[in-house]
Amino acid sequence: MQAYPYAKASKDEDVKKKKKKKEKKKEKKKSARTSEEGVRDRVRFDDLVTKALNAPSPVRHVTQKERTREQEMEKYGLMTKERQIELDQIKAREKAKEKEKKGKGAEGVSAEDNDMPNLTKEEGMRLAKEYSRLLMREDRKLHAGETIRLRLKNEAIAALPSHLQAAARIPDMTPFPPLSPATLTPPIPGFTYEFTSGNVEDQL
Repeated sequence: MQAYPYAKASKDEDVKKKKKKKEKKKEKKKSARTSEEGVRDRVRFDDLVTKALNAPSPVRHVTQKERTREQEMEKYGLMTKERQIELDQIKAREKAKEKEKKGKGAEGVSAEDNDMPNLTKEEGMRLAKEYSRLLMREDRKLHAGETIRLRLKNEAIAALPSHLQAAARIPDMTPFPPLSPATLTPPIPGFTYEFTSGNVEDQL
């Protein structure tokens, strides 16, 4: 049977038309997506600009008159927008500090520190006895040192004349003077520096 060439050509044209339609649809979708993304980007940019322009300062400058006015308003349950923003910022800073403290506390304790070694009952008892011996040894050293110091103190008081022994037995609770730091130059005569209070006195 003889094939007609025009039928094949019409089929090819139909396929080409379908391909063109699909390509047009894809282009429309791409253009719509790009336009939507452009609109979203524009909206985000506008929001950032408005936030940057209207961003409140971390420390709000308020005159004494305005502060008293705000205090009077707060008594009646009223509050300005600026004062509300300031309070929100203070709360946010406090929450951030609390989170940092909690995070530091959690980081300080690791899982390895919490894991206890797997010991048998006999090993645990042996370690407990060894630890008890160590504590007793340290306690005996401490008591021995205190006994030696007390004996030396009594011997030193007994070596004093009889009229000074009563005064020597009274404990002197006067604090030691602050130590002066090392200096490269000799100290100025008559100049004293109080480390406890931080006051500088020039006694010339």
